[in-house]
Amino acid sequence: MENPALEIKDVIRILTTGSPPEQEASLKSYFTSDAAFYHPFCRVPSFPVGSVPFAPIRT
Repeated sequence: MENPALEIKDVIRILTTGSPPEQEASLKSYFTSDAAFYHPFCRVPSFPVGSVPFAPIRT
């Protein structure tokens, strides 16, 4: 983030109202690999690379 004070509002908006692909892109862009996301209606714990249960294998 170049300016966290200005960008955080958009990051939170995407995480709470964005589509799953938008949320994933935001997590990959703004969070470390061990970050977790907790929302009243959604909880995404951190997982080691390659260990997400039921996730499709990307090639």
